[in-house]
Amino acid sequence: MKQNRFLVIFITGLLLLGAVHAVSANNTASFSPESPLVYIGDTTEISIVFDEIAPEGFAGCEFNITLSNPDAAILIEDVTFPAWATNHLNVLYGDDDLFVSVCDGANEIQPGNTDVTLITFSLKGIANGSTDISIVNPNFDNMPLGNNIAMTLNGASASVTERMPDMIVDAAGSGDYTTITDAVDNANANAWILVKPGVYSEAVVLFDALTITSSDGATDTILDADRSTGFLVYSDGVEISGFTIRNAEPALYLRSADCTVTGCSIIDNTQGIRLRGAENCRIYQNDFMNNAENVVVSTAGLSNTWHSPEMVSYSYVAQNFCNYLGNYWGSSGMDSNGDGLIDAPVVIEAGVNEDSYALAKPTAAYTGELPALPVAEFTADVTTGTAPLTVRFTDTSSGEIDSYAWDFDNDGTIDSTANSPVHCYETAGTYTVSLTVTNRGGPSTAEKADYISVSPEISHITFDPVSREISSGEDAVYTITLNHAPAGLSGYNMTVSLSDPLIGEISAVNLPSWSAMSDTGNVPASSVWIKGSDLSKKVQPGATDVLLASITVTGLSAGSADISLDVTRMDDDDGYPLIPDAGTAQLTVTPSVSLGIIPLSAGWNMISFPFSNAELTIPEGVHETVYVYDPQSQVYVSTTINTLEPGKGYWVAAPNDCTITVSGTPVVNYTADLRQGWNLIGSACSNLSFADLKMTPADTVPGYVYAYDPATQRYAQTTTLSPCGGYWMLAFSDCVMNVTSVPSP
Repeated sequence: MKQNRFLVIFITGLLLLGAVHAVSANNTASFSPESPLVYIGDTTEISIVFDEIAPEGFAGCEFNITLSNPDAAILIEDVTFPAWATNHLNVLYGDDDLFVSVCDGANEIQPGNTDVTLITFSLKGIANGSTDISIVNPNFDNMPLGNNIAMTLNGASASVTERMPDMIVDAAGSGDYTTITDAVDNANANAWILVKPGVYSEAVVLFDALTITSSDGATDTILDADRSTGFLVYSDGVEISGFTIRNAEPALYLRSADCTVTGCSIIDNTQGIRLRGAENCRIYQNDFMNNAENVVVSTAGLSNTWHSPEMVSYSYVAQNFCNYLGNYWGSSGMDSNGDGLIDAPVVIEAGVNEDSYALAKPTAAYTGELPALPVAEFTADVTTGTAPLTVRFTDTSSGEIDSYAWDFDNDGTIDSTANSPVHCYETAGTYTVSLTVTNRGGPSTAEKADYISVSPEISHITFDPVSREISSGEDAVYTITLNHAPAGLSGYNMTVSLSDPLIGEISAVNLPSWSAMSDTGNVPASSVWIKGSDLSKKVQPGATDVLLASITVTGLSAGSADISLDVTRMDDDDGYPLIPDAGTAQLTVTPSVSLGIIPLSAGWNMISFPFSNAELTIPEGVHETVYVYDPQSQVYVSTTINTLEPGKGYWVAAPNDCTITVSGTPVVNYTADLRQGWNLIGSACSNLSFADLKMTPADTVPGYVYAYDPATQRYAQTTTLSPCGGYWMLAFSDCVMNVTSVPSP
C-alpha cells in the first residue's frame, strides 16, 4: 500500500527536535456515521472524527481508508478537509484504497479539543451488498515534538441497496397519488417521488427537500402549468429530473440553494428558469426550446453550475467523447471539433453563471458511449445432408449486440432476425450463409461460403405390407409405392422377384390408372418385369405416396421367401434419373391342413392341440370335459374339449381307441410361460426335438420330458415331442419357452 507522508509537507523539521516516542494517552478516531446506508448510484459523505485531542496536542496524521468489498461500493476522489488543515494531501490508489495526509500547521487544534473532524470523504454505491470501512497504516502525531499518539481506530460498515421510491404518482390511477401536488403535500422530507408517464396539469410548490423524478423520461411525462409556475422551489436540496415542462410562467422558479435540475425539456414557456436567491444549484443536460426567456436571474452575483458534476462518456454523431455536458439552449453555435459542445460559453450572468459546455443539439443526440464493434461468428449443427435438410444455427458472436440479420442463401434478403434460428433447406444445392450483428457502434458480418451442402432427396420405394403370412394356396396382395417424386415421374422399369420359387409365385400384376403405356412380364412367375409411363403427367412434382403397382403372390409350399425390387430405370418429368432406395418384403407360407388326426386310446390320454381356426369332429363316447394342469396352484382345472389352446397339454378320456378329426391351420410357433415345478405342455404340428425349444433364461429345464403311454399307463422319458402329444416338463425356475417348428408341406 503506497503512502505519501504528510511529514514531507510539515513535520519533517519537527522530527529533528528529538526522537519519536509513543505517548501513553489513548484516543479514539471513529467514522461518522458508523453504519451508513448508500443507495446504488448515489454517494454519501462519511467523516472521520477525533473524539478528544491528547494533552500533548495534535500536529497531524496520515492513514489509508480501505474497503473490504469494492463490488458493493467504491471510494471516489472527493475529499473535504477542515479549515484548520493548512497542509493536506489525498491520493486514490484504487476503488478500495484512499491515502490521506493532513497537518495543523497553525496549531489551531488545542489539547483537550473534542469531536475534531479530520476529513470527510465520499462513498459511492455500486451493487447490493455491504462493505467494511477501515483505517489502516495510521500515524497520529502530537505537538510539539511530533511523538506518536496511541490510537483506538473504530471501523464502520456500509450497506448498499437499491433505493425504492417512497411514493408513486400515476395520472392513470395505478400509483399512490394521481397528482404530483398530492404526493408533495403528503411526503416527508428527503422523500423520493416517482412520477409515471402522463400529462399533469398543475403547479407544484416544494417546501421540503424532495427528489421528484419521472419513471420514463421527459418525452412522456409532461407538466402543463397552464400559465402558472411549473415547479416553485423554496427548499434547499430539491432534485427534479425527467419532465417536459410547458405553458408555464416560469417553468421552474428556484428560491433556494443546492438544488438539481436535469433531464428536463423546458419548452414553450414565458420563462424557462427564474433564479431568486438560488445558489450552488446544478442545472444540466436540459433542453431549453421556444421559451420567451430561457433564464431570468433576479438575484445577481450568486453562482450556480450549468454542467454535469462529472465528465460523461457519450457518443455524438457516431463518435465517442468524454467531457462535461451542459444544456441545449435552443440554437446551435460553432462546434469546431465536432464533439457536440459549442465553442463559446452561453453567458447567463457574466462572470457568475455561464454554461461552458453548452450542447450543439438537443440532449437526445447525446447517447451512451458507443461500444466496440461486435465480432460476428456462428456455427451449425449440421452442414451436409439430403433435402429437406433442417439446420440449427447458433450465434457465437462476441461483444455487445443489439440486432441479428441472417441470410441463409446469399440472396441479399434477411431471412431471420433471431439470434440462433432454425432453417430448412428444401432443395438440393450449396449455400453460402452470412450473419450480420449490429450494435450502436456499427455492424459486423461473418460469411461462410458454400457452408451448407444439400444433396437431392433420396426417394424410397416400399412394399405394403412388409411381411405377410398365408397358407398354401392362399393369395397375398402387396402394393409398391414411391414415397416422393420431387420433380414428377415420367416412367419406370423394374423387376419384382421372390427369392425362393418353391415358396410362392407372382400370380398377378396391377398397374395404377395414371400409367398410360404399361406392360408386364408373364405371370405366374417367380420374377416379373413391370413397365409404367406417365404420359399425361398426372404425377405432379412434389407428389407423395405414388402407387407404382400392386402384385398378387400365391403361396405354394411351407417356408419363407424375400420379395425384392430391382429398378432399372426411373425418370422424373425433366428426364433426369431418380435413384430410389428400394425396400423388400417377406412372405411366409404355412401348410393348410384340411384334415388332422389326434389319436386316442381307451382310457386316459395326454394330448395337445396345435391348430388354430379349427373345427373338431369328436367320436361318440369321448368325454367333452378335459383337464389342464395349473402349475401355480398345482391342481387340475377342468375345461371343455372345444376350448383347447395351442401350447398346452390336456388329459382326455376315451371309451375305446378312436381319433379326433381336426380341420384347421397348424400352429408352427408358440410361446409358453412355465412356472417352477411341473408343467403340462403341448407339442406343435410337426415333430420337435429339444433343439427346437428355446428357454429364457437358458438351462432352466432338463434335456428331456415325460410322455404318457395309455397302453401301459406309465410315463416314459423322451427327448422328442410328437405332433398332438402332451408332455410333463420340469422347470427349475420360472422361465419362458419359445417353440419353433418347420411345418410339413
